Amino acid sequence: MNYKEAKTNEPPETVTGYFHSVSPVKMSQKNFRYFNAIIQIDRHQYHNTVVFTPEMHSQVAVAARNKTPVKIHNARKKISQTDDKKYDVIMNYETTIDVTELNFPHKPPKESAALTIAEIKTMPANQKISTLQAAVYNIPPTSNTVNIRGTDWELKTCQVADSTSSMELTLWETHMEAVKTRESYTFTNLTTRNYNGKLTLTTTRQTTIEPLKTSLLSSTPTNIIPQTTSINHLTASVEGAAVHIMKLCPKCHTLQQNLSPKDPFHRCQSCKILRKGQSYLTKCNGTLTFKLGKEELALSISNSVLSTFIRKECNLNIMDNQEIEEFLLTTEPLTIQYTSENQITSLSKLNNTDPQQKTDIDSDSDEELCAIASDQSLQTPQKQQSIPNYPTQLEEVSNATVVPPPVPKSTKQERPQKRQKTPHTTITKKQAQKQPTPPSTEKQNKTSDNPTKDKTKETNAADNEDFDDISELFLEQ
Repeated sequence: MNYKEAKTNEPPETVTGYFHSVSPVKMSQKNFRYFNAIIQIDRHQYHNTVVFTPEMHSQVAVAARNKTPVKIHNARKKISQTDDKKYDVIMNYETTIDVTELNFPHKPPKESAALTIAEIKTMPANQKISTLQAAVYNIPPTSNTVNIRGTDWELKTCQVADSTSSMELTLWETHMEAVKTRESYTFTNLTTRNYNGKLTLTTTRQTTIEPLKTSLLSSTPTNIIPQTTSINHLTASVEGAAVHIMKLCPKCHTLQQNLSPKDPFHRCQSCKILRKGQSYLTKCNGTLTFKLGKEELALSISNSVLSTFIRKECNLNIMDNQEIEEFLLTTEPLTIQYTSENQITSLSKLNNTDPQQKTDIDSDSDEELCAIASDQSLQTPQKQQSIPNYPTQLEEVSNATVVPPPVPKSTKQERPQKRQKTPHTTITKKQAQKQPTPPSTEKQNKTSDNPTKDKTKETNAADNEDFDDISELFLEQ
């Protein structure tokens, strides 16, 4: 469906009703901007609406939010692609919208109700499935790659089941990593497809996947046969790498031919929007070569595996081919898991740390770690420290019992500077009167009789003075 078809196929008509489920503005594969909605034309009649005038989005969204009855002029009706008995309403730049009055109430469509797989199997192809709750089985370890208009896209085909039946579901790109085997989920905005004469389900760009708190099925359905794939393990370094990079527009997803990862800006060649170079989507895949004895093993690696590995360490959006290849060649060793078809399913760095030991260390609190370190210091003889454990100013140092440790050279050099900063004090007359009287001549004579003892006291006094200066310097540090 494109703009020309909407303009010329059917004559203009007038449609009245209520708008529901207005989508965001999107870009078609032929670079037409549009959005979708649902128009309620009667109590229980609903029709899909395609609007090719993005400027009308706010008007339609407000009418849907306020439940306003509207009259649409110059609209066109086209036979629906999903149901031959219905028609779609096409709106373009000639269409206008007015407020009107209707004789039936506003009522949301029932499409929000979850469908069962048995009900879906009775529907035709290209039908939108609003909600489905199902369990997932048989997710393959590797993805398949299909080329659509020059761009490689990844997909995985799994099985979904509920209490009524089961069928195939195709998961595209980011949806591949959103599910796990035997887990139950709520899927929205799926569509039905006819593949090789068989009805299947597929995800879309609007699909959301939310896990359920409880499992829908207690056991695997009998009609689902579990599939097993042999996985090989390898620990080695990359010997050779050949990586291919693709840049896609984040809006229209068009492959960009002349975009370098180093370009600060780039204009999309399709939608013509100028963007920052780093805002474009980056995909990369290739082949990695490993050495097995005297032979080499070439393994293919998909975008989902390679980009996940690189984004953990680097900014993939600013790297070119050679930078990615050099990163892989210099990262060693690696743990690789691959299938018998030589496709890598998992790529990670080899972790030499025992995970159990790391968990135990992380679980300890800071106080417990300090206590452990203190106990170890008491049991293990300590080596001579570079900085002596000097006492603080609060400790009382006795001249007779304490022998000061050797003074570092750096401290001795700083001691005269410390004394130079000490201010000179002037003694007043009152302070001089309060000072004790000098010792008598007899005591001085007795002291002078033992010159060795006097010398020891002078040494102790000098050491104590040095000790105080060292303590002050230590506290300042």
